[in-house]
Amino acid sequence: YARAVREVAETAPAFLMLQDWDPGGQGVPVATLVKLFETVEAVRAVKVEVVPAGRKYSELLAATGGRLHVSGGWAVMQMIEALDRGVHAFMPTALNAIYVRIYQLHTAGQRQAARDLFDQVLPILAFSNQHLDISIHFFKRLLFARMIRSAV
Repeated sequence: YARAVREVAETAPAFLMLQDWDPGGQGVPVATLVKLFETVEAVRAVKVEVVPAGRKYSELLAATGGRLHVSGGWAVMQMIEALDRGVHAFMPTALNAIYVRIYQLHTAGQRQAARDLFDQVLPILAFSNQHLDISIHFFKRLLFARMIRSAV
């Protein structure tokens, strides 16, 4: 894995984000990701999508002094906890405006307001994140419906 990342980095632009995707496990070891961050100049970010994500967020941030840009995706159900841990960003799928508002509230020190808004969207997340296939179909249909409405 590390050799492949180095090979890509040699031909890649100055910024490389690694996707640590393993919906059934721990993904790439933290030590490997940290070593790549420290030794490959282009590796500046990791999108963590493992089970459980929280501990890995904290370990990566602690091991790099917060210098590694850590983002989340599939673990959006734990968004508030991840923000509490210092995660920098999330993949918003089709809920962009809501996630931005939650992030703004949280970073402004209004954690409870962020939590309240998050709780309103939680039923959608609970349904859509049952399985990756459901998530993909649900959000593609949502985006398509928005496109049709905005064209009318």
